[in-house]
Amino acid sequence: MTLSEEKTLITDIRRRPIKFLGFEIKAIKGKAKNGHILVSKPNQQRLKGKVNEIHKTIKKIKRATKKEDLIHWINLINSKIRGQIQYYECTTKVNVYLRKYADKLHYAAYLKLRKHGGYKMSAKQVDNLRSVHEKYNTKIPVIEYNDLKIGVTRLDFCTWQKAKNKSPKETPYTELGRQVHMNRTGKKPLKVRADELLSMNWSKIIKIGHKEKIYNFEYFMNRAYAFNRDKGKCRVCKEVLQGEDIHIHHINPKLPLDEVNRVSNLASMHEHCHQIIHSSKDYSTVGKKTWEKVLGFREKLSLT
Repeated sequence: MTLSEEKTLITDIRRRPIKFLGFEIKAIKGKAKNGHILVSKPNQQRLKGKVNEIHKTIKKIKRATKKEDLIHWINLINSKIRGQIQYYECTTKVNVYLRKYADKLHYAAYLKLRKHGGYKMSAKQVDNLRSVHEKYNTKIPVIEYNDLKIGVTRLDFCTWQKAKNKSPKETPYTELGRQVHMNRTGKKPLKVRADELLSMNWSKIIKIGHKEKIYNFEYFMNRAYAFNRDKGKCRVCKEVLQGEDIHIHHINPKLPLDEVNRVSNLASMHEHCHQIIHSSKDYSTVGKKTWEKVLGFREKLSLT
């Protein structure tokens, strides 16, 4: 392997910081065994470039011709903002450095949403990104959609998070590695995992429309509430739900449109458990308790 002279250098980080993967790292005098402690911050040039990209995305909100389009743009913007936060949250005083650019994005989003009837309200009162927003009273720009308040988050809604060492056992290429990954990701706070259900994939489906009317934005939002109520476990087999293997079942899909997507009519479950409920085959081999749950859901479907 040939090393790049341009990218390979030896630096005394007590004298000047090193720049690596969008970070700046330096050692300053402090209470440590060697007399110095490491501090880190986002590379300002790199961060500014990312903020400008998000700002350009916010300007594209003007393309929205209906509320569903607008919701999709908000989700896209929020995913970009949260992406920057999650990337830099391991740096020292991350909120200080990200706060420099938060108002720029906040003001741009407010101006765009105002043209669609948007206004400002306390972040803890909005319905999206609840695991983040419930901690802040700061006002953010929101729009209303089917009695829901959907807001554009802020870049300074962040706190420092201690980085954990990467386990060499965690890999997608072995059964053990995949299990380690599942165990790690399954231990995320429940509300954070619920927020992850509000994926861009579903947002796009809502934006372009769905064949069945019951799959509207109320369903999209209430999936997270149902998942949170079910404590992140399958209502059929009681196992922890992971990643993309999560379906939200309509207990009675024949209810009126204003009732069918209420949280009380939604149940979290694995994709395969969901398929079993909608099948007419005998799956009694799954175990007595699980099979009883399946029959219970099937019975409620047959009554409709």
